[in-house]
Amino acid sequence: MSEMNVPITPHARNAWCDCIRGYAILLVCVAHVFDLEPFHERWGYLTRYFKGDTGVFMFYVLSGFLVTGILAREITEKTTLRSGIKAIGHFYARRLFRLQPSYLFFLILYAFLPERDNSLPWWALFLPLSNWCAGPYITWHLKTLHIEEIYYLFFGFIAVLLRRSLNAVLWGLLVAGPLGRMTLFALTKMGNAEASWLLERFLPLEAFAVGGLLVIHFESVRSMRFAKMITRRPAVSFAAAMLAMLVTAGLRNVTPFSYALIFTWPLVFSIASAVMIVSGFETKGFIFSSEWIRRLGVGSYTLYLFQQFALGPWQPTFGTPFSWTAWGLVLLLMATLLPIWFARVEKPLTELGARWFPRTASRNPVQS
Repeated sequence: MSEMNVPITPHARNAWCDCIRGYAILLVCVAHVFDLEPFHERWGYLTRYFKGDTGVFMFYVLSGFLVTGILAREITEKTTLRSGIKAIGHFYARRLFRLQPSYLFFLILYAFLPERDNSLPWWALFLPLSNWCAGPYITWHLKTLHIEEIYYLFFGFIAVLLRRSLNAVLWGLLVAGPLGRMTLFALTKMGNAEASWLLERFLPLEAFAVGGLLVIHFESVRSMRFAKMITRRPAVSFAAAMLAMLVTAGLRNVTPFSYALIFTWPLVFSIASAVMIVSGFETKGFIFSSEWIRRLGVGSYTLYLFQQFALGPWQPTFGTPFSWTAWGLVLLLMATLLPIWFARVEKPLTELGARWFPRTASRNPVQS
């Protein structure tokens, strides 16, 4: 695979990737706080800028960056189809140990909530299908996790079958994203109900493609003039990229900017997220890589999975009016129990999966 230059780093977590996760989950939680009744009444207009999908796209691009790097390095180095299948099997097993225990615990808690008319059945939540279903607000965030699982499954199998063509596949996804949205939008304007349904559930292909192409061509990207400018001024570059995402989020529904952004905003979000990754990836003592944001990123999956219980709008989530006392108690309970759950359950199981199903590559890119 001579055309691929997957970045090689020591066999340790890249702290900056954890920081990216920290900022992503922070944006998601801030957006959900503004949906709470007392905050929404006074500062609801801020939801125009602090949208949850801003942080979600950061997760998508980072997943494309990390997962593609892992699969490209492990699978494309194998000389036989059997060794490639073994590598992808280990990858899926590690993801199960990493993601499923907390996810199953969430489903158990969800089962005890009062049923609502639009509640999803268990199989629509257990399998990565909720992006295609409706459901109550408390399960909306699962769509993000299911979309990432779809990418893991799709790209994992593609990596085994087309080991020498991953670059072409990613470029195809990058082109298919905007073209797919344009086609579905045109059909929707023509009155096609099926196209309207698909447009609302269209997968963020651009985000995973941008992240994947970044990791595959990382060495070439670093030698580009634009990338050198980013790394020379990492703090300015990171802040500018974040600001670009927030401004784009605010302009999406403002005429005439909405016409220009209707098909391009996912690509803007994806490129801005890639700039964030490059800005601090190899920077020591980066002003935006504080320890608390890194720790937040390390536990971001746990926080993302369970934050909906506390930060989702209470009326549509639980069917009960908002109460400052109840909300404070829920926040206190989560702040106490989630770190314990992460330290005692999620982290040990993740490490166990890594030991039982180790990476088979001789050299490893950054860990996910």
